[in-house]
Amino acid sequence: MTAGTPPTVLFVDDDRDTLEMYSMYFEMSGFGVARSTTPGDALSGMADHQPDVVVTDVGFDGRPEGLAFIHALKTRAETQHIPLILLSGRSADQLPAAARAEADLCLVKPVLPDDLLADVQRLLGLGNG
Repeated sequence: MTAGTPPTVLFVDDDRDTLEMYSMYFEMSGFGVARSTTPGDALSGMADHQPDVVVTDVGFDGRPEGLAFIHALKTRAETQHIPLILLSGRSADQLPAAARAEADLCLVKPVLPDDLLADVQRLLGLGNG
């Protein structure tokens, strides 16, 4: 995030309606938005997107691909500093301990867009006003 440039949020979710809802809300709130429907595409596009925060689901087409994505982001030197929000339909106790430990915040769907925005602002150290 450079001075005068809005922060960018990368949303990773295979539910296109969820992606669209959060993307539109964050864009209207002044954020830059990048989106991906697969963790693999998101990971390969990290250099292009240069997100300030990542919001990702865990399950993709019934497979927990998001777990490997979270681990990759938090173990790579070039991405480990990026705040990561795990947004899942599973409760926290149903998620692997490693994923809970690596994520900066774990939220259970559904999450209202304004609540997610407040969490992102808090993680980025931005004021709410």
